[in-house]
Amino acid sequence: MFDVTRAVLKGIIEGTAHATSSQRGDANIAYGYLQSFEFVLVLHLMKEVMAKTDTLFQALQKKSQDILNAMELVSATKASLTNFRNSGWDSLFEKVRFFCERHDIDMPDMSAPYTSTRYRPRKKDLHVTFEHYYRVDLFIETLDEQLHELDSRFNEQAIELLSLSATLCSKKINIDQIVLLVEKYYPKDFTEQEREQLRGQLDNFQVERINNPKLSGFRCNNGKRIFSNENI
Repeated sequence: MFDVTRAVLKGIIEGTAHATSSQRGDANIAYGYLQSFEFVLVLHLMKEVMAKTDTLFQALQKKSQDILNAMELVSATKASLTNFRNSGWDSLFEKVRFFCERHDIDMPDMSAPYTSTRYRPRKKDLHVTFEHYYRVDLFIETLDEQLHELDSRFNEQAIELLSLSATLCSKKINIDQIVLLVEKYYPKDFTEQEREQLRGQLDNFQVERINNPKLSGFRCNNGKRIFSNENI
């Protein structure tokens, strides 16, 4: 795909694609960036990040996604990104180096003072090396943003809610967790009387489920439904 894209842009630039001068100018800019080390690095970095997060994002799109499995995927994704952040730079850099050599893309001197390859030099450019800029300001910062996004979406409160809700998908009823779930997160969905009677109803249901074979495989789908004697 990279070679094909490069060939298409080259054709536009050289006029073989019957393009306008404006289109040739845009193609020339795109071709220059495509041939840059920075583009290749970002390309490989995004590929790695997407590979580590895709399973989680695909799973979260499924309406039938098991809560416990989702929590495990969140934890696994965070751990994978953290490990890549802390020890993945060298392997990523080697992949980028190999790609650049294969496609005749110039590599910067990583120990030299950094200057932007796309914009006019800025005052802060010369204060860091190319290696520092690409490793810290690009690689680590990108992964920190990904981890922050996961933390903000799955903070402690969200994880606790998922953990408590998971008991509703379990064959074994945890009465304490269901009561805590109702009292802490869904108090407005139950009347005061229903909340006071909840533990006793769950105790009765637990006994009945043990003695009634028809209820042995019963799973709870939502709070208010299972607590009603009519549904039991």
